[in-house]
Amino acid sequence: MLHAVSGGVPTGALGDGDKRKIAATIAGEVLDARRHPELRFRAPAATAAGDGYQLSGELTLHGQTRPLRVTTRRDGEHQVAEVTLHQPDFGITPYKAMLGTLRIKPDVRVVVRVPWPASR
Repeated sequence: MLHAVSGGVPTGALGDGDKRKIAATIAGEVLDARRHPELRFRAPAATAAGDGYQLSGELTLHGQTRPLRVTTRRDGEHQVAEVTLHQPDFGITPYKAMLGTLRIKPDVRVVVRVPWPASR
């Protein structure tokens, strides 16, 4: 689902078909999901931090690997991590259309929710 549309076109002006087309273009052309079908975060260790954990590791996205540090927090039965990624750091050119009036910002916020305690 497309959430981060900004620029000169109000998101309410886009129909469901437009949003599906944009999402497909982002997956197929911007993220090149066929060549880079997965995102991977590897953190060799976790350190307790309040009701969550501090994780230091490497994120691989779009074939590029970069260091990443993230702190999780407990939210009910989940650990939640929020991180802002700068797409160009991973070789991704942010989506734009309609002569640049419709664009995705280069910084995107990613939220990950993991059931906790983790089932064994």
